[in-house]
Amino acid sequence: MSKSVGNVIDPQAVINGTKVTDGKVKQPAYGVDVMRWWAAQSGLDAQMRKNFRYLMGNLADFDVETDRVPYDNLLPQDKYMLHQLAQLCSEVTADYESFKYNHVLHCLETFSNSQISSFYSNITKDRLYCNPAEHPLRRACQTVQYELLSAMTCFLAPILPHLAEEVFQHPPFLPVENSIFKTSWYEADAQWSDAEVEAVISSAFCVRDRFNNLITTESPVQFHVIISAKPRLFEHLRVLQPELTSSSSALCEILQSSYVTLLSRLPVAVPDEANVVDGLCVHKDSDGSEVKDAFSLVVIPSEDYPCDRCRLHTARRRRELCERCSELMLDGWEK
Repeated sequence: MSKSVGNVIDPQAVINGTKVTDGKVKQPAYGVDVMRWWAAQSGLDAQMRKNFRYLMGNLADFDVETDRVPYDNLLPQDKYMLHQLAQLCSEVTADYESFKYNHVLHCLETFSNSQISSFYSNITKDRLYCNPAEHPLRRACQTVQYELLSAMTCFLAPILPHLAEEVFQHPPFLPVENSIFKTSWYEADAQWSDAEVEAVISSAFCVRDRFNNLITTESPVQFHVIISAKPRLFEHLRVLQPELTSSSSALCEILQSSYVTLLSRLPVAVPDEANVVDGLCVHKDSDGSEVKDAFSLVVIPSEDYPCDRCRLHTARRRRELCERCSELMLDGWEK
């Protein structure tokens, strides 16, 4: 690129736009945030802004002073997200101190796309939209989403100040200061770093990936998953589902299936329509050594029908509500 040849882009034109003689806009004004983003890393990822809108929408009725759920009352997948956030906080802080701005954005985009959007936002929709507003599990999810929004806003502020300031000036934030740039740097709670929670959720991910590979393009809510696992893996999964069979456990939420049955050995009788596959969970032990745990999945279509409200296949009759949704709707009607 050469200024004399005229094939350069004027930063002022990017920020303020340009006009031709008849007053029509030749190039729109993109603003300083886009220029800052380009300077740190070429390209603007709309997924980041989409996640901000999604989190703020979910937190519209969340009061951080009265609705926050204590850490010990969170589900394992909630604690896992805070564990991942704590790791992100350490990495981003170190990168800023080392002036590695391009790596900061790489970390934030990866976390936003893979952890927030593809994982946590995806699995918690039922909790957010189908439970009563004051339900503890819904408030637990909102507690985690508040921390995610707070952290991401803070981490982006040095590079996208206008976007960060706009987010900060709206609920759920209750700013003591009138600007995000008058607040302190975001710091993760020390108790969020939990290797045991990470091991439990990583085990569930192994099962989920094998299940998803089996059903390919079909929706996971159509199925009842029977898991037979070796002792160590079985204990990990039992943290997520103490019951024998459940339609509402943490393991169901991660797998996104309508039912999950957890066994220490394969059932004697397997339905003819079932798909039976083996899997291997490879993870690190506490001493850093590689551990391999075998498991088997029996995947069968759910015998129930899709609920007209939550869409899980847990309704006893066609075109009716499941037991959970029926109770919730009846409770709301009585009030």
